[in-house]
Amino acid sequence: MANRGSYLLKAIRLLTPAVLALATALMAFYVNARWVAVMVSAALAYGFLSSIVAARRLYFLAGASAHSALLAAVLALPLTAITGLLSEQGWALIVGLVLMYAVGYLIYRGVEPDTATAVFVAATASASVLAIYYVLTRFPVEVELWAIIVGDPLLASKEEAIFALSVAAITVLTTLLTYREQVYVGIDREFARLTGLRVWAYDLLTFTLLALTTVGLIKVV
Repeated sequence: MANRGSYLLKAIRLLTPAVLALATALMAFYVNARWVAVMVSAALAYGFLSSIVAARRLYFLAGASAHSALLAAVLALPLTAITGLLSEQGWALIVGLVLMYAVGYLIYRGVEPDTATAVFVAATASASVLAIYYVLTRFPVEVELWAIIVGDPLLASKEEAIFALSVAAITVLTTLLTYREQVYVGIDREFARLTGLRVWAYDLLTFTLLALTTVGLIKVV
């Protein structure tokens, strides 16, 4: 009986990915490939990133990162219009990375993650209100702005679907390659540093992934 149980568990583990892949393919065939690509990308990106968030105990920051995504997306509109450089998505990613690196630097310097996140939330929430008012009164982009704030995977373009797949692939690959080290850093930063682990590099990687997933996917989730 024990052998049968172990064989059954192995069979389930082997068949589950195949069943999920088949279900995804059928959905893409009968529904819309772009919708499926966007939703699967978001599920993979956030699902794998959550393991790093748990390992690093950054629950508050992960939940509050939407504030930086909103501020970055709103500021991207005037930056694109004024400078004429890059796209709105490009500027949003740059602003989002800067904001996330700022709070990450505070944490790296020894500030408690919850304290740094609280300051981060207060600053970005206030700045988002001011930025939204500025954009709505100076730039005729009300429809685009609210589309960014709400987000809708059903309105994703082919380019956005490809970008979402790219973000998911980067997140999945990075998580698989660095998960053990992320756990070490999350358990004891000082011991990890003493063993020669480049803690700053894994901090940088974590905050980059947070910014990439929250800002990069804000228009489609």
